[in-house]
Amino acid sequence: MASLAIVLDINIDEHIGNGQLKRLFFYAEKYSEFFKRVYIVSNDYTNYSHIFSGNIKHLHLKSKMLRLFPKSMSRTIFFILCPILFYKELRSVDVIRTFSFNAFWIVFLAKLLLRTPLVTTYQYKYHVFAMIEGKSPLFGLLLRIRERLFLKFFDGIIVPTRSILEYVSSFVDRRKLWLIPNGVIVQLFPLKSRKLSGRECRIAYVGRLSPQKNLFSLIDAAQALSKRGIPVELVFVGDGALKASLIEYARARGVKLSIVGFVPHEELSQLLEQCTLFALPSYIEGHPKALLEAMACGLPVVGSNVEGIRETIVDGLNGLLCSTNPGDIADKLLTIIENPDLAEKLGKAARETVLERFDLSKLLERECAMMLGLISQR
Repeated sequence: MASLAIVLDINIDEHIGNGQLKRLFFYAEKYSEFFKRVYIVSNDYTNYSHIFSGNIKHLHLKSKMLRLFPKSMSRTIFFILCPILFYKELRSVDVIRTFSFNAFWIVFLAKLLLRTPLVTTYQYKYHVFAMIEGKSPLFGLLLRIRERLFLKFFDGIIVPTRSILEYVSSFVDRRKLWLIPNGVIVQLFPLKSRKLSGRECRIAYVGRLSPQKNLFSLIDAAQALSKRGIPVELVFVGDGALKASLIEYARARGVKLSIVGFVPHEELSQLLEQCTLFALPSYIEGHPKALLEAMACGLPVVGSNVEGIRETIVDGLNGLLCSTNPGDIADKLLTIIENPDLAEKLGKAARETVLERFDLSKLLERECAMMLGLISQR
């Protein structure tokens, strides 16, 4: 059997803090079914090998020298030096997998010293996100140059949607691209039965509190519903730079808003069960896992008609699509709130969509088969 190294773009320390550790475990355990040895490589100073089982080993930093640098710089240095720091182990693996294109710096020394196939994930159009987040045109241009420079070095590039596939194939050999969507650990998000009331509504959102997510418009939509006699509570799960601004914006408009921070994967379904529906009014998405997880629970969902969402929601079948303006968001939310039968139908169809297309276990089996195929071509 072949061996695999996973280079994380986020520390395990941070996974523990943001509730994502369960997902990392799931990936590692699935990979270990296909590879005789799995190394998890991260910019941690603590050895977490003991939290994994069987043939999974954690490679971590022994020296704390990188702490002398700012966090973002130390991470970049870590990626660049990774093939040297862990040369003994990495030279024995058959494929190196990074979870995010943010680990792109690894390609230079990895290709020079190891000559090992590299596989990454390209989740979204980074330059478009940067523009929405208010970055300068020059910054966006640099991101586009970065994509065209570094993606060519990878041997396999996982893209989650067809629109991203078409974009990347304009400057990378299409044979390197693997269309594998994001998935859900379906066991953690069981179908829940819920009854809707036209007089009460808790609207859930899960994700970063950032401009790209268009959350101020969601607050405006909630205010519009309240004016129509529908009491609304917004429940935001996550954190980000806009937290204080969102709280103040909601308070000024008389909208009840709860921001609960990060919630571990294994607890998120319990929170979603207490909500009426899920909303994602983003200006753009890659392929949002939070949307898939809400759908897995059978929640009726409303999402903006943009890339990454419209490839998941079929309007009127497994959810409703809306524009990004508050009025249309409010109209679609009200459609679900005032039609319990429709809400139940959409929720059940959403669950079926996830089971058929976005079961993470099945998707990782496809990914492992493709990585093994890449190895066999050497």
